[in-house]
Amino acid sequence: VGVPRRLMPDAAAGRYAPKAPFLSGAVAGGVEILLTFPLEFVKTEQQLHAAAQGPKHRGLSMRETVQATVREHGVRGLYRGLPPWLFF
Repeated sequence: VGVPRRLMPDAAAGRYAPKAPFLSGAVAGGVEILLTFPLEFVKTEQQLHAAAQGPKHRGLSMRETVQATVREHGVRGLYRGLPPWLFF
């Protein structure tokens, strides 16, 4: 596969074309957010649940937290809170 010629830096003319690095960085960042945000969401839910229940209460496992969220809100529930986070 490879980078299309129109996105390659114009090395022959001695100019720097920032399109390819910008686009690849944007795509990589988007993929990273899509993969890691649900884990951050689950971690935060566990922390909030533990704080509400007190120190002697057994916390929920990651699996239990994911199952409860998906059961209550669907898969999109794992991405609740994502839009404000994107602007941070």
